[in-house]
Formats: sequence, structure tokens, C-alpha cells
Amino acid sequence: MGGSVRSGTTIASLLRWLMYVWTAPADGDLVVGGKTYDTVARNMFGPLEDPSIVGVDTAKLVSYTRGSGVAWILGKQIEVITANDAKAETRLRGLTGAGAYVDELILLPKEFFTRLVDRMSVPGALIFAATNPDSPGHWARKEWLNRADELGIRTWHFVMDDNPALSEEHKARTKRNFTGHSPLSPTGGRGPFRHARRASYAPRMSDFLQVSTAAPTRDQALALARSVVAARLAAGAQIIGPVTSAFWHDGEFGTGEEWQLLLKTTRARYPELEAHLLEAHPWESPEIAAVAIEEGAQNCLKWIAASTVPAE
Repeated sequence: MGGSVRSGTTIASLLRWLMYVWTAPADGDLVVGGKTYDTVARNMFGPLEDPSIVGVDTAKLVSYTRGSGVAWILGKQIEVITANDAKAETRLRGLTGAGAYVDELILLPKEFFTRLVDRMSVPGALIFAATNPDSPGHWARKEWLNRADELGIRTWHFVMDDNPALSEEHKARTKRNFTGHSPLSPTGGRGPFRHARRASYAPRMSDFLQVSTAAPTRDQALALARSVVAARLAAGAQIIGPVTSAFWHDGEFGTGEEWQLLLKTTRARYPELEAHLLEAHPWESPEIAAVAIEEGAQNCLKWIAASTVPAE
């Protein structure tokens, strides 16, 4: 299932996953896959344990402790497997899959998802995946979504108006910010954002992020900065360095010199920005962290919003 920003994709797909868990084949493993234990806890088990979403009786039958590799849904054990990099596919070896739910498919490594599909060996096994739209060149779109008919995949696309929890005021404000249409448009359209730069609403601070990462050399940091800003995944980038870091890596303590990269972006653009950094980064498992911009001049926030609208 895919959808535009705030379209209700996650809730709809989770409710369908609950229905599947109830009737899933008795033999084999049920799996939940996500980028980190924190994202799985927030995006999946938060809603599934919320009585206002799934009902009091159902919420009581969902149990997960953040950071654990096991959860329980409707009395059935669920394996929780995270995938930060391509090596994560090794965690699926030996799995006899009877069904899986994948949170934010576009953020997971291609190798992990391919292996997960291969491990669904129990007759009748199904995989459910939720995602927000991504660039046309992303592997999930090219190799799976664009070949849905050929591969026998069923897809659903949700738009913001499909979400009954949003007020009309909120939807109208968001649509004013993203006037026009794009594959990434919160309104779910498919043409260019022709008027997004003329948005007149006052941006909310919670809509904006500062993202940090680091690279081994100045040239590599500059290459990352150029690629993300040119792709309008960030409005601007600052390179700081060299800086000295102390860290743990593979169980060993170390120090080193690196160049820090700070990026200004929107919350809506973050998933694609993170996927881009993971693919382009010189390190296999880079540090990528985002913090909300709590305060900021309105003109600065409007600049970030306008500068991260996908190019026509």
C-alpha cells in the first residue's frame, strides 16, 4: 500500500495485517520488518496498541516491548527484524515465512526485501508493505510497483482526502502549501508542483528538520551536499570540519577525523533524503540523524519548504 503524506496508508495497512494474522497459516513464521526497532515501535505497534484505533479488545491482544525481537499479536508470535543496511538480509536466513508486514518499504535495503520475498515459503504466505511515494528511480518502484500486474501484486494508493482523521482546515492548509501535483504531492496527484512557491500559509515548526551526517573527507561531504541539494531533498547544506570524533564501532573504541554535514529539509522529504544518503554515502552504515527545528524565522521556514519542492 502506498500513499501521499498523511493519507492514512499506515492505519489501513495495519488493519489489513491484523486480519491476515488472525487467519494466517498455522505453520511458519510471521514477521514484521522495519528500519529500526524505534520506527517499528512508533509506526506499527503504537497504533496497534491504541484502543481508539483498533478497539479495546484487540489492543489488549497486541504486546511489544521497544527493542525486542519478538512481539505478540492476537496470540501469535511475531518476529521483529530490523534492516539498516544490506547485511541485514542475513537475519532472514533459516526463516520459514508464513507472512510479513514491512514498514516504510522505501527505507529498507533492496537485498533485505528480496531475501524476505524468497523466504515466504509457506503456501498462502503474503507480504504487506506500506510506503510513501518515492522517486521514479527507486528500486521499490522500478522493480516491484511498476511491475505489479506482471508479478501479481495488488496495490492501493491513498490520498490525503482518504484520511477521515484529518480536519478540513488541516487538509486545506497542506494543499495550499503543495499546490499543483506530483508523485510526492500530499494531495496524491501526478503532475508538477506549479504553484508551490506561492504558498501563503505560515509553516509549522514541526514540519522542518535539521539532518546531520558525516563523511571521511571534505570532497566526499561536498559531493553528498551537492547531490541532495540538487535533488531538492534539502534546501541547503553546511559542511563543518575537520572535526575529531570518538566512537564505538564493531565493539571497538576509536577516534578519527571526519567532516560533518548539516542539511535543512522538511519532514515530508525526510524519507527520500535518508534513502538517498544511504545509497550515496561512502560509508556502509553511516550515522544519519534528524532533529526537529523547534524555532525559526518564518521566511527561513518558507525558504526550506519552497526549496524542497520536487523540480518540474
